[in-house]
This record gives sequence, structure tokens and C-alpha cells, in this order.
Amino acid sequence: AYKELITKTTDQETVSYTYEISSLVDAKGCIAPPADLTGQAKITLNGIPVADAGPDDEVCGLTYTLQAVAGSFGTGQWTFPAVVADVSDDTNPNKVVQVNAEGTYTFTWVVTNGVCAPVPDDVQIIFWEQPDVADAGTDQNLDPGKTETYLEGNLPTVGTGVWTKYQADAPAVIADPNDPSTEVSNLAIGDNKFIWTISNGICPVKSDEVYITVNIIVPPNVFTPNNDGINDFYVIPGIENRKNKLIVVNRLGTRVFGAENYQNDWDGKYKGEDLPEDVYYYVLNIYWDDGVEKISGYIVIKRK
Repeated sequence: AYKELITKTTDQETVSYTYEISSLVDAKGCIAPPADLTGQAKITLNGIPVADAGPDDEVCGLTYTLQAVAGSFGTGQWTFPAVVADVSDDTNPNKVVQVNAEGTYTFTWVVTNGVCAPVPDDVQIIFWEQPDVADAGTDQNLDPGKTETYLEGNLPTVGTGVWTKYQADAPAVIADPNDPSTEVSNLAIGDNKFIWTISNGICPVKSDEVYITVNIIVPPNVFTPNNDGINDFYVIPGIENRKNKLIVVNRLGTRVFGAENYQNDWDGKYKGEDLPEDVYYYVLNIYWDDGVEKISGYIVIKRK
């Protein structure tokens, strides 16, 4: 048996104890006289290391400062995948690392102390690259009566894009919000605003806006069906883009022309004969996505 001569100190990495022999008993139970007991033993104890690699985290970018916690005992060192650039000292708890592509990487903080077994702890860091700059395309000014078109956003190489309406309750229908070149329909008359947003993980999003203008259909007030090849037909710009119904009457209210889905082909005739130069009156129904627009007005036929 040994008698401890000093008290253990708990705040040291390596603690030494010195003992002297206080009694000696052999295998047969014989006890040595105290006067014959001499000698000392020195025992060194190493503090048990503790590894703390820090919390899992994610970062926008390809560089990160690790956050290991330095323990009371031992020395720590980082180990990491070969694809990680060695930016600073591996024994630094706050080592700076750099990767060559986004993804999830595991870093291991290993603490050793004397004869104690190494103690590892892992931390996972998710790296996100900055998303591409968003480009929603060029503003569009549609032909009268046209209420559908295709959006023209850029296809991102980093990140994911999504189309949204500036006004959430706008009637427009986006066929596939994640398709940069998706079709959009049911556009309202006037300006329609859309936002193309590219995001990637926790990085700040990149956005761009585009305006699509839908123009109303305006029937003209005059045409000249005199077979000179100029303005010989009553042409309503954009009417071919919408379902419609056109009725034309003379001053007496007699119907001189009528058509379902008028296609700009009236040449100023009634029952095969040229109508006289005069003022005529029309009623035009235009069937939009959200209802019927009724327009009325006059048409002047001139032949000279």
C-alpha cells in the first residue's frame, strides 16, 4: 500500500502524485516491520480530454471560420476532406477553411492529451454559393386584344428561380412558376408586373421585374373600300385575338353587316352591293377572360 504525500490539483493538464510505502504484506500474509519500509513511487495522471467542434452551421459563400471550443486538457487539431483548402493552422480552434463547391462538409476536431485516447467531435457545415443575378427579360407591349404571352427569365446555373405576381390577387395565371420561359395568360388590360426571383439556401435572393402591357381594342371610325389596296377593309387591330361579335346598322337601324368572331374582312358591301358613303353604327362585343366588353360607335364609309 502507498501513502499519498501531496494533494491532487484538478486544474492542471498533467498531475503528478508522489507516494511512499506505508505497509508491505507478502503472499503468505507476513507483514514487514515498519523500519524495513523504504522507497517512493511517482505516478503521473493526464487529464481526460474533451472535444467540442462547435455547432453545426451553414454559410452563404465558400469560406467559413470553424468554432471549436478549446478544452481544459490536451491539444486539438482539425481533420477534414481533401477537397477543403488549408487556409490556416489546423490546431487553431477557429481555423478558416475554404471549399471549392457548395455542399455539406464534415470537419473533425480531435483532442489528444498524453497517453489518453484521442477524443474526436464532428461538425457539419453547409456551404451555399451566391445565386445568379436575376434577369426577368425585356418589358413586353402586346398586340391589342392579346392576353397571353411567354415570360423570359434567365435560367440560373446557381440557385432556383420562381415567378410571382407583383399583386398576388391579379387575375394572371402563371403556368409553371419555376420555368424561366413559362406561359402567362389571363392578363389584365394595362400593365401586368411580374417578379423573377433566384434563391439559393440562406443567401440573399436576387430579383428582377418585368412589365407586360395588354392593350385595349379600339375600332376605327373610318375606312375607304374603293379597291385601291389601301384601307379597303374595316380592320379592328387585335380583334382576331379575341372571341367577338360585330353588328353594323345604317341610319335607319337596318342591319347591314354582322359576324361572330369578326376577322377584319368586311369590305363595305351589303348583299354584294357597295354601301353608299355615309355614317353607320356598330355594336362590338369583346369576350375577355374576365367578362364581356361592349363597345358602340360609328363608322364612316368613304370611297373617294
